[in-house]
Amino acid sequence: RTREQLLVAAADLGARRDVRDAVCPLWQVPYAKQLSTKREKVEEALRQLTRDVAKNCKRAKKGGNGGTWRWPTWIAEANRRGKTAAPVEGIVRSPVLEGYRNKSEFSVGPDADGLATVGFNVGLFKQGVTAIASPEECRHISPAAKTLAAALQAHLRAEAAAAAAGAVAGTEGAGSEDGAGDGNLSLPVWDKRRG
Repeated sequence: RTREQLLVAAADLGARRDVRDAVCPLWQVPYAKQLSTKREKVEEALRQLTRDVAKNCKRAKKGGNGGTWRWPTWIAEANRRGKTAAPVEGIVRSPVLEGYRNKSEFSVGPDADGLATVGFNVGLFKQGVTAIASPEECRHISPAAKTLAAALQAHLRAEAAAAAAGAVAGTEGAGSEDGAGDGNLSLPVWDKRRG
């Protein structure tokens, strides 16, 4: 297989991945483990902050900046508590585990099969994945947002079906450049380079 064929195959595989893996990567992990993983990430970020500040302080001291230079007092405290810049009391468990997302920004575009879809990107554009997948299986999306996405998606697909039926009947627009006659609703593409 050629390099181009391999890239297309990889993009197709990416387009068919589970939307939950793209938008909520810990969805398969038990909630207690998610909380401990999040705590570990916060602690590591605080340790990295301590390392970076200590490194810059050493550099400043070595450079002779300031005659009465002293270490920040919190560095000594951080060293006593495992090098974290601040104490981590814990991660607060949420009382709501489903439908809690109160803001959802959906994309509109073709799914892996070319049908107009409202939902989330399932891959990276730089890897050639431009497919959109429905948010229906995402636990964190509110039922209201899912209903709105489904309604818009149904409308877009009905428009595509009507355009396809018109093309079969030989009405205007059949086989047009916008793809309206091929059964898929052609969505306009915005080129952000042109504004």
